Amino acid sequence: PATLDDLMRVEGKAELVGGRIVHLMPSGEYHGDIAFDIAIHLREHAKVLGRGKAHSDNVGFALPAPLTSGRMSFSPDAAFRDIPTPPRGNTRFVAGFPTLAVEVRSDNDY
Repeated sequence: PATLDDLMRVEGKAELVGGRIVHLMPSGEYHGDIAFDIAIHLREHAKVLGRGKAHSDNVGFALPAPLTSGRMSFSPDAAFRDIPTPPRGNTRFVAGFPTLAVEVRSDNDY
């Protein structure tokens, strides 16, 4: 089975599900604009709270244990963590779940 180290070497957006690397299609401009606006609002929320960190699209989260779906990582369109974050310069996946994960529906999502 593939590991998070294998996933780190993949070009483009992908997630680790059931030991397999699953490639994801890039989104369109409208989708990206909405996700970016949400990430900006989450960043402002963190500033008002004085804690937490907002993440934009393509930040990977490494889950502490596989979900029932087999998913071992995911990369939401926007996310917020209200817990201490790794120091700047972290090039690995963020460990654990975000407090809030946002997925913006794409044209082919139902």
